[in-house]
Amino acid sequence: MTEPNTKPYASSFVPVAFVIYKVGEETKPHANITPLVTHFYHMEDIFSPSYEAKMVVSDNALSLMSSMPIQGNEKVVVEVEDAFKKRYQYHYRVWTVFNRVAEERTQSYTLGLISDEGLNNEGVRLSMIQSGLISDVVSKLLKEKLKVSESKINCEKTKTGCQVIPRKQSVFSVIKSLQMKAVSDKDYTEFRSILKDPSSETPDTSNDSEVGADANLTKDGSAGYVFFQTNRGFNFRSFDGLASTEPVNKEERNWFRVTPAKRDDENPNKIQEVNYIQEINMMRKLREGAYSSLSAYFNLNTGKYEEYVYSLDNVWHDMVHLGSQTSLPKGQTDLSKSPTRIMSTVVNNEFWFDGSGPAATDGGVDVKDYQKFYLQQSIGRSGIMFNQHLAISLTGHLELCAGDCVEIRIPSQKAEVLRTDEVWDPEHSGTYLVKGVTHQFFVTGGKVYTVLELIRDSYGIKASTSKTV
Repeated sequence: MTEPNTKPYASSFVPVAFVIYKVGEETKPHANITPLVTHFYHMEDIFSPSYEAKMVVSDNALSLMSSMPIQGNEKVVVEVEDAFKKRYQYHYRVWTVFNRVAEERTQSYTLGLISDEGLNNEGVRLSMIQSGLISDVVSKLLKEKLKVSESKINCEKTKTGCQVIPRKQSVFSVIKSLQMKAVSDKDYTEFRSILKDPSSETPDTSNDSEVGADANLTKDGSAGYVFFQTNRGFNFRSFDGLASTEPVNKEERNWFRVTPAKRDDENPNKIQEVNYIQEINMMRKLREGAYSSLSAYFNLNTGKYEEYVYSLDNVWHDMVHLGSQTSLPKGQTDLSKSPTRIMSTVVNNEFWFDGSGPAATDGGVDVKDYQKFYLQQSIGRSGIMFNQHLAISLTGHLELCAGDCVEIRIPSQKAEVLRTDEVWDPEHSGTYLVKGVTHQFFVTGGKVYTVLELIRDSYGIKASTSKTV
């Protein structure tokens, strides 16, 4: 007798438990609602300070809306097992109920879920002065105000400091306001050097303003941070830090790839669909000053007026890039020659300094005004991260989180007679940063799919030479 085929599908999963706790009674579950859940979506994004989820419930027995009743802030714990027998657990709070439809003895509705910290953040308002290195301030606020454990915080150390009066703002609002001001303390030279073209000329820095001994703050090209939460924890990291991370599927056998022919539907690394969201939005980047901008700085303490012209072409080699192109494309290079955004700001080193000498020399790192070193570069850095923007659909990969890097391969679209040994698209394949991830659970069918929103700042596969010049 032939044994039945028990091999799991790559998209299959087991809903171990969907448990809800009554507010104020969180030592024991109120109900296991696994049989009631039809769909469940977990969502993360590097531009969102907390993760969220949606849970579709078809309630034909418990009538939780009235018997519990659901009133908001209920704890929800989800545990699932993927096709490879690995378990994942997600923790949430109910923050809204919508799409409720009541019929005879049955009602369906969607629970809007958010992380504990995401909900608690709304009830915390800060008024005390926060000072120190920006990375230390972020860690301190998360631990002391939102009770996040040390193991759940990944803060990339900064070399810039801050002193700020929050004005009754939430924790997330204060941290988001510090993103642009952060400059990484880490040197990413080893990651940048592999992309430099030895034959290229040294970037022209004639437009750099005279900024004294601290000029090296921007030379590492690591201004511009993002703050976000994944199922692993909170992240406060620079774009260079994210871009220098090794792909989670760096081995060739694990690449996510589009299979032209229908060979193996259950290959867990098969890309089921590719959607090119956007490529090259020059009008937007010109208006934002991503290619070039001019900033005017007036120092209140000295009366000195300075203008600084930022050109992406000049700092391209000081950044970590996800593609293999060795220089800024010709079209963008031309556009970076003239400023397309004009900004002005006031520099005031003395505001937080009560010493007898000048703050610029006697003050600590947390009292200096570093706008000249981060303002323009952080805007430009975040702007070019969307040079390529696409979404791919996979079978369930619950190990993936926002902020990961992944390797993908897309087949060359050339006619076969024109191909040589070019199997993959050399410009659109390669390493991408996961901007957002959505794990889609179809509970009644036992299927899970992962949709990745991917971005990167440059073309090409790192192991090959890009044609972009």
